[in-house]
Amino acid sequence: MSESLRAEIMKALEDWVASLPPNEASAPATMVSGSVYTPLEILDHVKKKSDFGLRFLTSLCALQAHMIDRQPGASVVALIRRSVRAGSEGLAAAAGPW
Repeated sequence: MSESLRAEIMKALEDWVASLPPNEASAPATMVSGSVYTPLEILDHVKKKSDFGLRFLTSLCALQAHMIDRQPGASVVALIRRSVRAGSEGLAAAAGPW
């Protein structure tokens, strides 16, 4: 994964977490291997380049590759940014067809 893509994704994640109400940012959001993570914890792991943070970024890059296969020009960063603009509609509503 290129450093520029990592930086783009991290900035998009920062903006996403900042757009969440505090109770949502600190609420459990995902479970991985029996551990539960909040959006704030996910962002912290990505920033610290922990094993989980690196796996999370790798997964987002794999998602981007899958998206591009289905629709040239698609971007996971754009998807995250649309979720910020979608407000309470969230990421699922922002995803749309890709």
